[in-house]
Parts: sequence; structure tokens; C-alpha cells
Amino acid sequence: MPVADKNGDLSYSRTITVSQAVADNITNLHVVQHGIDPNGNGTYDFGKGKSELDPRLPQEVTAPATCGTIEGHSGASMGKNY
Repeated sequence: MPVADKNGDLSYSRTITVSQAVADNITNLHVVQHGIDPNGNGTYDFGKGKSELDPRLPQEVTAPATCGTIEGHSGASMGKNY
């Protein structure tokens, strides 16, 4: 659960392996990060109830937290080294 600083800036790094077919068809790179911790207890729990997407999960797990484009990349500029 990364948290932005006082200016709203957040740095987050993660590597995700995708198939060649997915890599070949990525044109607009963006990320949507899910997971919030509104009660600040450091864990996903049912404090906000059940997820609307899957009631077996806490709402905290599936709630969108951040989103944005990935700067400096496009599908065309990725080359073939995934």
C-alpha cells in the first residue's frame, strides 16, 4: 500500500512478465493500482464491507487507489527485450 508524499508524488516499481502477444499489442501504457487501507491497520480487512466485484473479498482489496500513465514509454518504444 504505497502512500504519496505531502505533494501527492508516489514512486512505485514492479516488474510484471507478460506474454509476447500482450507485449506486441501494448500501445498505451498505464497503471491502475488497487488496494486501500482507510482504517490504517496495515491489512486488507472487511472494515469497509465486501467488494462490489467479488463479495468474497474485502472492498479494500479491489478499490482503485491510484492511476496514471507511465511516462517515457510506449508500445512502439519498448523494442523486443521484455
